[in-house]
Amino acid sequence: MINRRQFILAKKRYYSKDFSSLQLKDGYILSFHKQLNIYQSNQNNQGIIIGFAWQTDPTRCSPIEELDQLLLKTKVTLEDVYQMERTWCGRYVLIIESNIYLDATGMLGIFYSNNALSSSYSILCDVLGIKKKYPDKSFGIGLGFQPGIFTMHKKIRRLLPSQIYNYTEKKLLYRQLLPEFDSCLYSKNQILDTFIYYFKCSLQNMRATIDGELWLSLTGGHDSRTLMALLEYAEIPYKCFTLDVTNMSDGDKVLPQMLAESTGKPFIFLKRNPWKFSAHKIKEYISHSNGFAKDQDVLSYAFRQYAKLSKNNHNIVILRSGIWGIVMKYFRQFCDSEGKLDIYKIKKSYPQLINDGYAMQSLMHYLKYIEKHEALHLDPVDRYHWEIRVGSWLSSIEQSCDIMDNTTFLQPCNSRIFLTLLAELAKQEKEPWKKYHEEKIIQKCCPKLNYFAFDDNYPHKLSLKNIILNIYYTFLSKRYLYGIKNTLYNAYCTLQSIQRLYGFKDWLKYKFKTNK
Repeated sequence: MINRRQFILAKKRYYSKDFSSLQLKDGYILSFHKQLNIYQSNQNNQGIIIGFAWQTDPTRCSPIEELDQLLLKTKVTLEDVYQMERTWCGRYVLIIESNIYLDATGMLGIFYSNNALSSSYSILCDVLGIKKKYPDKSFGIGLGFQPGIFTMHKKIRRLLPSQIYNYTEKKLLYRQLLPEFDSCLYSKNQILDTFIYYFKCSLQNMRATIDGELWLSLTGGHDSRTLMALLEYAEIPYKCFTLDVTNMSDGDKVLPQMLAESTGKPFIFLKRNPWKFSAHKIKEYISHSNGFAKDQDVLSYAFRQYAKLSKNNHNIVILRSGIWGIVMKYFRQFCDSEGKLDIYKIKKSYPQLINDGYAMQSLMHYLKYIEKHEALHLDPVDRYHWEIRVGSWLSSIEQSCDIMDNTTFLQPCNSRIFLTLLAELAKQEKEPWKKYHEEKIIQKCCPKLNYFAFDDNYPHKLSLKNIILNIYYTFLSKRYLYGIKNTLYNAYCTLQSIQRLYGFKDWLKYKFKTNK
C-alpha cells in the first residue's frame, strides 16, 4: 500500500517503506513519510509543524519563527496558540505540548484512537490491528464521502477543525473556528482591499516556502478565476490547466484557455485518454484513502492525467479553489424556519442516507455537537459547509491526492484571517450564485478577466446528455423513486463509461473486479 506523505503518532515506531521516525519528549514516536515536510522547533521537541505553513501578514514573522518564539515562554496557553496561527495559511498540523491543532479547515486531516493518531485511516487500522471497512460510496450519487466525526469503526474518529486533541490525556478541547473581527485593524469599508493585501503576501510567502512548478487548476467559474487574478496581482509565475472530467460544462471546456491566453500564461487541457486507464490505479487510490471520498480525482488518477504536468519527475504544486464558499450559505436548504440544521431536510436532498448507517449516525452526532458547542460569528449552515463539506469531504480528497508522487496540492484560501474577512462582508455581496465580492476582487486585481463570461452565464449546448440529466435531477428526486433513480443513473454512467471514459478492455476487467 502507498502511504505517501502520511504520518502516525503512537508509542511504537511504524515500520514502512520510505518512513522515518522522531522520538518526542512525551514518549510518543512520530513516524512519517520522507516526502512529508516536518519542522521540529529549535527550542525543544514539544513544538512541531507537520506539512506546510506560511504567513499571510507581512508585519509578522514566519510560522517557524513564531513557533520558536512562543516556546520560549514558561507556559503556553491555548489563547497564545490561537493568536499565533490566526494569520497562518497552508496545509498543516501543529503539535504543541501534546496538543494537536489542525489548520483552518483541516486540510491535513487527523484520525485518532486511544492509542494513536494518524493522517491516514488505513495506517491507523494497520497499527490497531483493525480490519478495514470501506464506506459504500458511489460517485455522483449522494454525499459520496464519510461526513463528520464517526468512521466505520467505533474506536476511530475524525478530528474536526473546531477540536483540539490532547493525545497523552486522551482529551478533546473545543475551539472557535473564526477569531474575533478586530474593527481597529480592519475597516468594514475596506475589507476587500485588506483581503487582497494579505492574500498577496500569502502567495509570495507560499512561493518562497514550497519548491516546484506552480500550476493553477482553472475552470470557467468564479473561484479559480479569482485566484488567478490574485496570482496576477502578486506577480507570481504560474501555468494553467483544466481537467477533462465527467459531465463537463461547455464553459469549463472553452473559457479556461481564453483566460490563460489573455494573461499570456501557458495552458494545457488534460484530456482523458481511454487507453491509459488503469483499474489497478483505482484500487490503489481507494486503498490509500480508504474510500472516504469518491470524486473526480479517483478517475483523474486512474487516467494518469496529472502525470502530464510533471515532466522528468520534477516537483509540481497544484493550486485549487475549494474553500471560497464556506461563508456564503450554500446549504441554506438544510435549515428549518429557525435557521437550525434539520436532519430531515438533509435526508430529503440525499435520500440514500437511509441506507448509509455510518454517514447517518455521524451526521446525527454532528448536529448534537454543534448545538452543544456554539460557533461565534458563524451560523449552522456555514459551519456545516466548513466542517462537513470542507473539513470532511475536501479534506479526504486532499489526503487522497497525496498518493501522487512529486505533486503537492494546496488550497491558498485556507487561512482563518481570509475566512474572517470574507465572513464580515455584507450578505448581498456574497450571494452563492452571484459572488459579487469575487468579481470585485477580480476587478481590483486583474480587470481584463472580468471581460469573459462565467460558466453559469455561458451558453450551453442542448444535447441528449443534458436532457437526460435534467430529467434525472428534476423528476427522479423523490425517496420512493430512489431505486429507479439509482438504476437509471447507473445505466447512464455505464453507457457513458463504454463510450467515453474507459478503454473497453480495462472497463470490462474493472467491472468484473479483476486485475489489469
